[in-house]
Amino acid sequence: MVLDGLDGVPSGQRSEVEEYLHRVNFIALERRANHSRAAAAREERSTVVHQCSIDPSRFALGRCSIVFKVRFSDGVVWVSRVHRRSRIFFEAKWRQRNISLISRIYL
Repeated sequence: MVLDGLDGVPSGQRSEVEEYLHRVNFIALERRANHSRAAAAREERSTVVHQCSIDPSRFALGRCSIVFKVRFSDGVVWVSRVHRRSRIFFEAKWRQRNISLISRIYL
C-alpha cells in the first residue's frame, strides 16, 4: 500500500482533507489500537505489551475513508481505516462500534 499523504490528494480535495486531518484525534486512535492489541494478547495468554504509533502525514485516501498504518513496537503493522464522514475521532469519547481497525498486515 502506498501512503503518499497529501502528495496523492487531488488539488480540489486538498483543503478538505487537510481540515479533516486536523480534526482527527490520533491520540484516541492510538489508544484504541493499543487496547485492541492488548486484548488480543490476553486471548493468546501473552503478557507482553506493545505500544503503537501513527504517522498522520502518511496516509492513503480512499473514496470514503483515509487509511493509516498503525505500527507497533514489535514490528507488527495494522491498518486503520477512518471513515471521512464519521465523527468518531472528533469527539472526546470513544465509541467502540465505530472503530475501523482492520486486521494485521505483515510487511
